[in-house]
Amino acid sequence: MKHKLISLILLFIVGLILVTCSGNKPKNYLQEPQSEKILTIWWNRGYYPEEDRSLEKVITEWQEKTDNKVELLFFSPDDILQVAIDALGAGKPPDIFFSYRAGYTLIPQWAWQGKLLDVSDVIAPVKNLYDNTALKSVYLYNNIESKFSNYAVPIMQRGIHIHYWHDLIRDAGLGEEIPQKWDEFWQFWQKAQKVILQQGQDNIYALGLPMSIYGSDTYFVFEQILEANNLKILDKQGKLQVDKPEVRQKLIEVLDWYTSFYKNGYVPPNAVNWINSDNNTNFLNRKTLMTINPTMSIPASQQEDEEIYLNQMRTIEFPYNPNGTEPRYLVSVKQPVIFKSSAHPELAK
Repeated sequence: MKHKLISLILLFIVGLILVTCSGNKPKNYLQEPQSEKILTIWWNRGYYPEEDRSLEKVITEWQEKTDNKVELLFFSPDDILQVAIDALGAGKPPDIFFSYRAGYTLIPQWAWQGKLLDVSDVIAPVKNLYDNTALKSVYLYNNIESKFSNYAVPIMQRGIHIHYWHDLIRDAGLGEEIPQKWDEFWQFWQKAQKVILQQGQDNIYALGLPMSIYGSDTYFVFEQILEANNLKILDKQGKLQVDKPEVRQKLIEVLDWYTSFYKNGYVPPNAVNWINSDNNTNFLNRKTLMTINPTMSIPASQQEDEEIYLNQMRTIEFPYNPNGTEPRYLVSVKQPVIFKSSAHPELAK
């Protein structure tokens, strides 16, 4: 299937990140007056140490090349948004700020409020390297200046993926191929659970579908299901359409369909309490046959074990939509910003 990407920027989603990264809020993180020019960067701690080391390497090289100094602080996903809010309130924000979750929570709001620096001149030299989805994601409205412009810089893009245990399906005699038609696809996993349970394995569920209000994975997965059903709850102007009878009825039908897997025992009972890491954990512990994730962190976590990574686990595309068309995939574009009120906004560029 050919991937067609559409952007995912939803202001009402409250969080992202499938794995809650550990990290403590650094003491005295609000900026104190500096006697010399020091660029301050607050960055979301990576899922893996290699991510942080790569950023540190880039910064070290930049310092050596420019003779500028940088203070880099890493924050956990659960801390970083709040410390940014506190810093802005105190008038002491960092020069560069990056959070995995900010793109669909606070960045559009900050742009609207005129708190972000226009970074069009940063994007311009490399604009031809971006696809249209990435560029649209940072083209935001500034209500103070009554204009649209680029108020963030796209640096990464994530899509949604289906992972499953190939060896469990194979050993159960269910074949090598996963159906690609919508109804047959979902029926396959229900049948697989029944077959494996009948073969004597207990405590395993067909689908690792998040059902909790506590994890943003629930929103990502459900938004992808809405897309598959060609259901738009926002119009092109960003206005909710759920008060329209036809939209409301279709939304009810999709909700009934999604939750029926839980009600009928094909999803772990504790899925109603999952945070973003729990569908990963349940899948990796082989308590679910498949799961859906907005990143590739599940297979990435198994790279050191070649047997699991190459032979036991599989990542596949979504099935064809219910109407038979190819799926379009939601993406989340990650983007650092520069605050207008930071100490060194031009140096930050």
